[in-house]
Amino acid sequence: MKKVLLLTISLFFITISIAAPDIPDSIKDIKISLKTEKEVNQALEIIKTNSPKVYQSLKKLRKSNPEDFNKKLRNHYYTWLHTQVLIKNMPKKEKGYRQLVKDSEVELKNLQISYQTANQNEKSSLKNKIIQAAQKRYQIELKMKNFQVEQLKVVLEKKQKEVGTFKKHQDIFIERVATKCTREKISK
Repeated sequence: MKKVLLLTISLFFITISIAAPDIPDSIKDIKISLKTEKEVNQALEIIKTNSPKVYQSLKKLRKSNPEDFNKKLRNHYYTWLHTQVLIKNMPKKEKGYRQLVKDSEVELKNLQISYQTANQNEKSSLKNKIIQAAQKRYQIELKMKNFQVEQLKVVLEKKQKEVGTFKKHQDIFIERVATKCTREKISK
């Protein structure tokens, strides 16, 4: 009985330690180190849960090519985290975006069917309803596209800062790459 209890408690704490990370409030706040084994395992668990095929390929790659594994893991984990930030920051109404689109499509389809089977007197009224439903659908799409543009502006701003920093450190970058290629210390 004690062994079962200890095993249960151990599994509970292991699960807590591998739980999903806190999702940052902004894309600007995403920082991925993946330097410790714990962080790597946490990222792998998230990928395993969300994309089993990617997890399997990463698992194989980890053994065969560790450097490539680190790049791909970082890329997949960043993509997942980026998506979670977008979802977290999505306005409440947009969280049901797919449902809004689906409802709009159903409404338009029903109006289309009614229009096709209506007599001349009813068609005028139905045409107005179709136009209103189409305008509603347009507003849904426009709102989502504006939200996406705002999120892209945040990403663009972050990338522009990265480019600025990269340009400032041009000499360091060139020296590091040249030193790596020649295996000799190169300085300007």
